[in-house]
Formats: sequence, structure tokens, C-alpha cells
Amino acid sequence: MDETSLDERSATSQENATTAITNEEEAADDAPLLCGWFMFRPNSFQKVNTISWLVTIMSLLCFAQGMVVSGLIPVALTSIEERFFLTSTQLGIIVAMYDFTVMVVILFVSYILAEKNKPRWFGVFTVVLAIGTCMWTLPHFLSPPYDPTGAEEGYYPLCRRSSNVTEDCDDEWDSLSNFFYVFILAQICIGIGASPIYTVGYAWVDENTTHAKSGWYMGILNTMAVLGPATGFIVGALTLTLFTELTVDTGLDSSDDGWIGAWWLGFVFAAILIFILVIPISAFTPVLPGTKYIKDERRSQAHADGSDLVAQQQGFGRTWRDFWPASKLLLKNYPYMWINCARTTSTLVLSGYTPFTPKFIQNQFGLTAGSAGLLVGVISIPGAAGGTLLGGWIVKKTNYGVKGNLKLCIAISIATIVLSLSYFLRCPDQPIAGVFRSYDPTNTTRLSEVQLDHPCNADCNCFRRVYVPVCSEINGLQYFDGCYAGCELTPDALIYFNCTCIDIHMQYPVYTVKAEYGICEEDCWQLILYVILFFTIMLVGFTILAPLAVLGMRTVPDSQRSYALGISSLMYRLLGAVPGPIIVGAAIDSACIVWQEHCDSTGKCHIYDNADFAWKWFIVGFVFYGITVIFYILALFTYKEPQNEEIEPITYKLKSENTEDSVMGTYRTTGSFSFSQPVDADTEPPSN
Repeated sequence: MDETSLDERSATSQENATTAITNEEEAADDAPLLCGWFMFRPNSFQKVNTISWLVTIMSLLCFAQGMVVSGLIPVALTSIEERFFLTSTQLGIIVAMYDFTVMVVILFVSYILAEKNKPRWFGVFTVVLAIGTCMWTLPHFLSPPYDPTGAEEGYYPLCRRSSNVTEDCDDEWDSLSNFFYVFILAQICIGIGASPIYTVGYAWVDENTTHAKSGWYMGILNTMAVLGPATGFIVGALTLTLFTELTVDTGLDSSDDGWIGAWWLGFVFAAILIFILVIPISAFTPVLPGTKYIKDERRSQAHADGSDLVAQQQGFGRTWRDFWPASKLLLKNYPYMWINCARTTSTLVLSGYTPFTPKFIQNQFGLTAGSAGLLVGVISIPGAAGGTLLGGWIVKKTNYGVKGNLKLCIAISIATIVLSLSYFLRCPDQPIAGVFRSYDPTNTTRLSEVQLDHPCNADCNCFRRVYVPVCSEINGLQYFDGCYAGCELTPDALIYFNCTCIDIHMQYPVYTVKAEYGICEEDCWQLILYVILFFTIMLVGFTILAPLAVLGMRTVPDSQRSYALGISSLMYRLLGAVPGPIIVGAAIDSACIVWQEHCDSTGKCHIYDNADFAWKWFIVGFVFYGITVIFYILALFTYKEPQNEEIEPITYKLKSENTEDSVMGTYRTTGSFSFSQPVDADTEPPSN
């Protein structure tokens, strides 16, 4: 081949590359390929216009979103329930509103933003996310200062035999409960703002890197998305140790029933972080330098059903007329749909477990709400984050194709089911008189039904509005509160005297019959073992995120990735994330044996049957993870490898007017080739 012919090929290839880059710019609303904002795009900024920096900023955004949605909000639920007199049903609606909002807008956002200026629109959506986070703090600042004083009789009830006491059925909560709608609006804003992160955002990263590195980057993003909730749990638990009115000294501590922590403080820090992220994320270019050459060297792994050819047609997917054809291509892609079904069932379990895990640990091992939340956060950081990074590392090192990643997901899901047997570990039931044990300390038989009312407290006018447990060292029994223990006197609400139910056989002097505030402490070695197994579950379970993220994009044509992630998000939110908390919450409620009672209404659950709690907690995970494994197997058997022609890299030298550098080219049977990297060779491309 003569030099003139080679130069002509070089000029033609360079012209094709320039045309491709021009098309990319047009697809991104003609955005300039320079990093910056508007007319301010200095050369010094171009050093950070790389995939590494894009992944860094996107990771921080995933971190902040996860910290708010899956960390701060679950920790704050108990506090806002008490502060604003909200029912458990209302709390469930608040939690589900985020996923419901994302479900409504996700298809339109992912379809439209796939061909729009991603950084510009990401900046807009991030602002909305920050506004929604700020709105979570509004009920605190707009409501009257919280004052627990004057309600001591409600918090530390005593037996009042000489007076006819009636419960105060005031309507204070009617005004504060209207803040329920503020929380709903805040969740809607957060849902809108976060909607493109895990669809368009993941596709934005994936399309600017190679297949080999994509899994690693997905692992980093998923790791930060997991670190966010873990950090949110820790920050939320720490802020709950501060009183909600920061400048007020109440004399209470976080273990007292009248205590409401500074649940709102974490949202202030999160909102500041999100507002800061708006600046860098909007500065990136839609197409990073070098992306054209990466795309030329990619080998499609889309399911071989012909959809790849349709999706590659020029202009496909840029107008609303292609909406239904694009949807049909994905809905008829069976491996992609089975993977979506598997993700939906696993998301149902995860979304149901996440807000209730602190409650589960609190009840099974007798911890306080703050301690349980802190424990979840501390375990989640090394467990979930380590598992996510491990999954990304496995995907990068093995470079599995679709089938390999499906087999990995099957193995991880089965291991998670086996490890979930640890949910049966728990401390012994607390010896609560009238609930699990008889008021007669000599009778150790477990009660078959709740019998809080007893002749020893029949005329004490006791209520079940607040659960304030007291413990007797004399008989080792725990009582619902001082009133149900028959106690008539307390000097400081910490020690109760003259407790008739403690000494029903009148064996001790009256001044020695006392009870102390708090639960009866018991040795529980199971907690240590559970912490180890819970860490293992987190480590193994979250390993699946990286291969699952890769599967969601590898089984569809490249041009449909953003939209495919949108459909996937719609499915797992509609059928997984939205009903998940409701199903798990209903299962937990069915294990309740003592409910809060206030006048004619029923509130939250005071005491659970922990054995029943553990069984139902396990069954939810076992059933839906078992279905998940079946869906992965169906995806594995329906997937067809694409019959791509082999790509043989050939080293050759291209000459131009400006450079004599050698360039590695990739020659295909179609006769086209692309540029890759400098080499020290002098091989010509073969002729057609």
C-alpha cells in the first residue's frame, strides 16, 4: 500500500471522528466541549474535565442523596411521630412518597435527558433536591417551641386510688399534625431532584468509560450510595442526643420518654452539601474528552434480538414519536425484564428492611432507639460499603459478561438467604408482668394473652398512652409503668415506692417495695454474634450492586441505556420500593401485643412478641429473595450472546501534516478503523 493511500485513509478517518464528535455535541444541545459555566470556561478547568472527577462528584451526590433519603429520614421518623402526633400510617405515606414521586417522573426524565445537556439539567435537579432537604427542617422552625414540662404525670404515671382521674383528650396534635403535608411536599421535591441520579447519572458515567472500567466506577458510585445512609444513621443518632430546642435545658436526657432529639439538624448539614455540589456538577461537559474513541472500541453485549439494530438508526429516540417503539424494544427484551423483576423483589426487601432495621434491633436486643440507630450506622459503613466495593472489584477483575454476572448474582442471593437465619438470634423476652409473665413471681409460665389489669392495680386509673417501664429488684419482674406496678410515690421519677403489685403476697416491709425506672437488664450474648452475622449479611448482600448495575446496561443497546434504567427504576419503585415498607410494616404490626391507647384512638406499638417479630421478619426476606433467585435463573436461560464479528487490533502508522506520531488503530471487517493510543510500531492497516 502506498503512502498516498494511507494518508487518504487517515484523512477520511479523522474526518469521520470529527463528524462523530460534532454529532455528540448536537445531541447534547450543542453544548461546548469545555468545562465551566456559560462564558466562564478557563483553560485551568479543563484538567478536571475527566471521568475520574465526574465519578467523584457523582459519588458525592449519591452520598448526599442516600444520607437524606435512607439515613436521616428513617432515624427521624420516631421523633417526628412524637413531636407532630403522626400515626404510623402517615409515616409510611411520607416514606413511600419519595419512591412514588420518582416512579411518576422517572420515565420522562430518563427518556428526555438521555439526549439533552446532562450537566446543565443535573444542576437544575440538584437544586430541587437541596430545596426538598431544606423543607424537612421547616416544621421545626415554624412550630411553637417544644416544652415537655407540665406533662410529667403523662410520662411518669402513678397509681391514684383516692382520685377519679380521667385522661386528658386535648386536641393539641390537630394543629401540629398539619405539618404532615409539609413533609409530603418535601418528599416530592426530593423525589424529583433525585430522579436522574441512578438512571441518567449512571448512564452518563458508563458512556464515558470503557466496559472494563465501568464496573469499577459503578462500584464506587454504589459504595458512596451505601455510605450515605450509613452516615445518615450515625449523624441522625448523634443529633438525637441533643434536645430539639438547642438552647433549652430541660433536665431530661435522651433515655427519658419526654425527650425529643434535634432530628432536624442533620438535614441542615445535608442541604448545605447538596447546594455546594450544584456548582461542580453543572460545569462538566456532556461528552468528556476521549469518549469518541472509547465508543469506537466497545463491543455491544445487548441481548441478540435485533433491537440493537433498530436503536442504532440515525435519530432514533430523539422525539416523542419514538417513545412507544423504544418502550416495545425494551419490554420484549426478556433477559432485561427478568433482571428488572429480580431487582424489584430484592428492592422490596431492602426498602422494607431499611427504615425498620433499628426498630428490629432495638426490640430483639433491648437497646434504645438511639443506640440501635448508631449500631446500624457503624455496621453499615464497613459492611455495606465494603461489599459494594468488593462487588465492583470482582466485576473489574473478572470482566464477566452478562452470563457471568448473572451467575454471580444468583450465588450472592442464595448466600444472603442462608445468612438471614441469623434473624432468629435475640435476647430472652423481658419479664414484663401482665404481658409475658404473671404478676405472681412464683409463676414462670409464659402468658398466652396480655393481662395488664390485675386486682393489685384495678383502682389505680392507669392508662396506656406512654410506655415507661420500671423494674423491681425484689422479684426480677418488669412492669409497664409505675401505675401498673401499683406505685403511689416517686420523688424524682427514677425510683418508685409503695408498689403493691410488686409484693402481691405482702412479704416485705412497705418501704422496701420499690421499683426503678428502666428495663430489667439481662445478660445477652446473642447481640455480639448477631453483630458479626449482620456485618456479614451487609458485606455479602451489597456485593450484588455492581454486577446488577452492569447487567442493567449491558443487556440493552447503548443508545437505550438511560431509558432502560428509567424503566427499571419505574418497575422496582412501583412494585418494590413503594409496597416494601408497607408490607414489612404490616408484618411488624401483626407481631404487636400491646398498643398505645389514647382516648378513643390507637397509636404506635409499645411491646412486640419478639419471637413472632423475628419469624415474620425472616419470612419476608426468605420469600422475596427466593423469588429473586428464580428471576435471575430465568434471565440466564433466556439471554442470547450477540454474534459480533471479531475485532482484531492492528498496529499501523498514520501520517498527517501536524504529527508523525504512531497510532494504534482497530480494523474491522467493515473496513473502518478508529484511533486508540500511541505505540512504537510501523504497521500499515490491511487493504480491503
